[in-house]
Amino acid sequence: MEHRVALPDGSFVTLAPGATLRYRRAEETGQRIAYLKGEAFFDVFHDESHPFSVLTDQVVSTVLGTSFWVRAVAGQPDVQVQVRTGAVRVSRRTGPSTTESAASVVVRPNQQAVYSPARQQLWRELVAEPVQLAPQSFVFNDRPVAEVLETLSAAYGVDIAYDAKALRSCTLNLSLGNEPLFDKLNLVCEALGARYEAADGRIVFHSQPCAAE
Repeated sequence: MEHRVALPDGSFVTLAPGATLRYRRAEETGQRIAYLKGEAFFDVFHDESHPFSVLTDQVVSTVLGTSFWVRAVAGQPDVQVQVRTGAVRVSRRTGPSTTESAASVVVRPNQQAVYSPARQQLWRELVAEPVQLAPQSFVFNDRPVAEVLETLSAAYGVDIAYDAKALRSCTLNLSLGNEPLFDKLNLVCEALGARYEAADGRIVFHSQPCAAE
């Protein structure tokens, strides 16, 4: 059963079953530090003068005010930090304190950082099912494909890279609903004979040029 904990700074932590948490007040160190084993969701109170760090055995996640998941479960090969709101800087933990390595990634909504202890590699990727962050209409009547992609990007907060020159003459008649983002992209690709790939927390869209009418 999940357990919700209120921290002295006004932050809240929801601990998954079996998770443990220790917390050091800002008065002791000048920063807010939580030590986590297991899985937890953090809803952090904004305090710019006292950064909030979550330490697991392998990584350090540092924020000012945001909400995010940390999964560092014994027996699982990778550590995951998944952001719901705001941004989190994730670094490999190199010592017993909050020491961080030079390599780090900044993770934003619908992205996650993954660290593999076996490979000692840290990378950023999109979550498996990005959630819609802003209301949008997905009905496109003879609209430029670039507009369709920008609308999807705004709705999900995901960067979509494309060749504007190649898509200059491309238009679509398409009505999308509540499909997941990747299903929406599949429908766009099917209509155009295009393809896409997810890389480093963004989407790269590939399409051949359309013939001008």
